Amino acid sequence: MKLRGVVPEGEFFFRDKPGSRSISMRDIGFPEVVRISHVCQRQLVEQPADHVHGDSIEIELCVKGRLQYSNAGRVYRLSAGSLFVSGAGVPHHIVALPKNLEHYGICVVIPRKGAAFLGFTPRETSALFRRLKALPPVSNSNIRRIHRTFRELFAAYDSLRGAERTLAMRALMMVLLSEVAGLAPAEGERASDPSRRERIVAIADEMVHSPEKSYPLGALAERVFLSVQNFSAQFRRVTGWSPHAYLVRCRISAAKRLLRKGVSVAAAGERLGFSSISHFSSEFKHVVGSSPSEYARPRRVS
Repeated sequence: MKLRGVVPEGEFFFRDKPGSRSISMRDIGFPEVVRISHVCQRQLVEQPADHVHGDSIEIELCVKGRLQYSNAGRVYRLSAGSLFVSGAGVPHHIVALPKNLEHYGICVVIPRKGAAFLGFTPRETSALFRRLKALPPVSNSNIRRIHRTFRELFAAYDSLRGAERTLAMRALMMVLLSEVAGLAPAEGERASDPSRRERIVAIADEMVHSPEKSYPLGALAERVFLSVQNFSAQFRRVTGWSPHAYLVRCRISAAKRLLRKGVSVAAAGERLGFSSISHFSSEFKHVVGSSPSEYARPRRVS
């Protein structure tokens, strides 16, 4: 049976080499899935052009670095832990491919009405794609599970063969798509106000770039026209963390950069707004697993 809207292979660059994997799923018996990808960008490369994938949905998960994605003429900023979804027929492209970037991806063909997909029944397929189409362009919750499933999917591709590989990969792709679809608002639930969401994303972005600043919850809530309680809930929904936990992680990321440059522990903690060295050390160890002084200690080469 010919699937409607299968993206011509000429629109994709299939390759499988270390650090740059884009694998055709049709070649191993999955015509419903255009490709899976895993890219570890080691150097800056030329920006790809705007393109459209016909009747298919493209999903990208950023797991390292920062990524800018243009979707329908609007640019979205993604950091590690962000999931990007581009719908059928929507012009999109990666604005920049910086160094030290890692991301996973999957592109699936939207099936005909009443058709089955992978191992889903027609009714399940309809519900799955209804939710995938309802996803906002950027999501930040449940990402750890999705990242783990992507890793398991590539491990199955690399380590298994024949029917055993087909069975494992079909099951993992079903899990992966179900996890992604789970990020969509429940049926009958109103999605967050787009303008409100944009304000929350802007606040999170500000924390990333200016972690040393103070961010009182009351002031942040006023910027989004919400109560403190509702703002905290909406912020967690967008980023996956509470405002305080997110800010702490932004500060710890900045602290790691300072320590690698030779800035003292006391100076790094003070510069980033921690109330004391003990407070800084406690938060740093909780996030990183070692104290700031241990992290800053030169590594011995054995």
